[in-house]
Amino acid sequence: MSVYSPTNVALIEEVERFYDDLRTAIHHVPAHNFLIILGDFNARLGPEDAPFTYHTNTNRNGEHLTALLTEHELLAANTLFRKRMGKRWTFQDRATSMRRQLDYILVRRKWRKSILNAESYSTFDSVGSDHRVVAARLRLSLRVPKSAPRARPDWEAFAGSPELQANYTAEVRGRLHLLAEEGSQRPTSGSSPPAKRQPGNGYRRRGDIEPP
Repeated sequence: MSVYSPTNVALIEEVERFYDDLRTAIHHVPAHNFLIILGDFNARLGPEDAPFTYHTNTNRNGEHLTALLTEHELLAANTLFRKRMGKRWTFQDRATSMRRQLDYILVRRKWRKSILNAESYSTFDSVGSDHRVVAARLRLSLRVPKSAPRARPDWEAFAGSPELQANYTAEVRGRLHLLAEEGSQRPTSGSSPPAKRQPGNGYRRRGDIEPP
């Protein structure tokens, strides 16, 4: 999922509506599916809410984000790794040059071991934005569905059951009879061509010499 949250100074009703919609979208993703949410949450998380964050406190939007993480057992992947401060911030205000961490990659807690790394990269010139690219490296081990085991005949039970033997014999005879009927309806190779009716109720075969 890709999302954008109203800013921290937006009306509280707008922020709550955003999180209500996001919760609804999360509910539609099956619990066993790999879920990843990428977004500008306009939220600051303090050290009490994230292991390795850029900020020293959590703002209003950060409280809403923290509640979402707790409710749905999610993690902010780019706060899980001990990075220098220059690799944590994701946004720089063009007017004041102030830096903030507002963008996050959210994953389900059960997939924590699949997250190998997550950090920010300085790419202002290439993407033309005041936000940096935030990327994560994953390793997924997906299970291949097992095919149903093939049923194996119980020959010991077959050998000791006259009823099974009789049923088997009847089944084989029935199939052989059908094959014999199909074979009898096919023309055999080398058979004589059909006779051609002659005037006077006579018959001749193809290739016979016609009288002058």
